Amino acid sequence: MKRLPSSAVALGVVALLALVATPTHAQVTRSGAATSMAGCEPQQFYVPQRGGECWECPAGFIRSQAPLLSRSACTKPQARNAQQHARGSGVMGTDCPSGQFWDPSGHCYSCPDGYQRSQAAVQSSRACRRGGRVEFAAARLAQAAYP
Repeated sequence: MKRLPSSAVALGVVALLALVATPTHAQVTRSGAATSMAGCEPQQFYVPQRGGECWECPAGFIRSQAPLLSRSACTKPQARNAQQHARGSGVMGTDCPSGQFWDPSGHCYSCPDGYQRSQAAVQSSRACRRGGRVEFAAARLAQAAYP
């Protein structure tokens, strides 16, 4: 059996400890403040700054990787799920209504407005892609922490 170098073992232990020591919810306990990710509404995201805050993106946008206070903190998703409809019709069972496309599973599918069918599998979360420019928006503070 081949042994790992001690530096690789040490790195693995450090990574494991960091994973175990990282809380899944922030533990902030100031009155009136968002106390954890669980304290935020489903459409909001938790930020531990200033004692804990809940922020949200405008409708139709999701959190981007840009800095929180930038005008590009939120982005419209570039990929979405396709919506399944009834089975195809016609002699071959491959005819779908206008605006829908047939899949070898036998069903017709459609993409949300502004999205087109991508090359990804129809069951994937990337089945539909948005064309054109990437849209960004600023995030909004929904629930602040107060000392």
